[in-house]
Amino acid sequence: MADGAEVHHAGESRHRLRADDDAAERGLFGANLAAGYINDVNKASASNPGGYAPMLWFFGILSAIAFACMLALWVSGWRKPAAVAGA
Repeated sequence: MADGAEVHHAGESRHRLRADDDAAERGLFGANLAAGYINDVNKASASNPGGYAPMLWFFGILSAIAFACMLALWVSGWRKPAAVAGA
């Protein structure tokens, strides 16, 4: 870290990570609100365990969408290319 530019870039990446964390926290908050709403609408409880099924479908479909997006990014070459040996 002898170069001042490296320190500057490190600070920028920390700021970008903080913004990504905030977005992830908002998404998790929204998903939890949605799950609670789904459970309330379906009257999920210990006496009505079948009421939890729509929430499980919600998270299952959300997970499938996330997996499909990850695959699309991976196939499109969004990830960094591997280093070439001997370069």
